[in-house]
Amino acid sequence: MTKYRISRRKDSKNKLKIQDLCSGPSKLCQSLCINKEAINAQDMVTSDKIWLEPGIQVSTEDIVTSTRVGIHSAGSESAAQPWRFYVRNNVHVSVRDKKAEKDIQPSSQPHTTPN
Repeated sequence: MTKYRISRRKDSKNKLKIQDLCSGPSKLCQSLCINKEAINAQDMVTSDKIWLEPGIQVSTEDIVTSTRVGIHSAGSESAAQPWRFYVRNNVHVSVRDKKAEKDIQPSSQPHTTPN
């Protein structure tokens, strides 16, 4: 993954931190070599090329809802939509919305791994 991300970086002189390897949709796609030619229009439920695996259980109180980053060129209406979701305090998130994180109540349940 690291070699694919480094090859796409404009500033390849600075060392890439592991926590930044996939911090954002574009970086995730670069790291996993996901591109339109190979993966476009694949159904993630039935595809043998790309799919989702079970992850950790996350309390709904720990899910931060925020506006997308860097889409102002799509217009102010689109840029203002709450179309971005991430787990609060996750160090792998490229740009955290600290106000939104502060506004949600602390979770009463710890994160657990699936059985």
